[in-house]
Amino acid sequence: MLEAVKSRFLPAMCTKLALKNAVNCTKCNSSFSIKKGLQNNKQRFYCKGCQSYFQSSYKYKAYKAQTNPLLVSLLKEGCSVRGISRILNISKNTVLSRMLKISKQIKIPYFNKFGCKFEIDEMWSFIGNKKNVTWIAYVLE
Repeated sequence: MLEAVKSRFLPAMCTKLALKNAVNCTKCNSSFSIKKGLQNNKQRFYCKGCQSYFQSSYKYKAYKAQTNPLLVSLLKEGCSVRGISRILNISKNTVLSRMLKISKQIKIPYFNKFGCKFEIDEMWSFIGNKKNVTWIAYVLE
């Protein structure tokens, strides 16, 4: 009798507890994550969907979700890399690596409009030393 009760209610209780403790993955947003150790007294999780490790909350501000859009808006306003790192309280190297990562996600626009006027501008700068030249070009309609 006791075995029948255990076999009937125990799996349902375990799934409820698993759903209660489930944390969505920060990369793929799936709920197939399990607890996988501690780091600096914070619970670490493992996502079975994308096979990545993550924490529920981070102390370093660069891991927050609103960091990249804020970085893009500060770049549009003309803030320097060091100024952005001071405002966001993150490393200047993190700002540079995020800039490169965001710039690789930008798609090349397709222009198929006749009779429109476009304003084109370009600028060059260097990163690190003057041998490492980078060009920036933009077009306004």
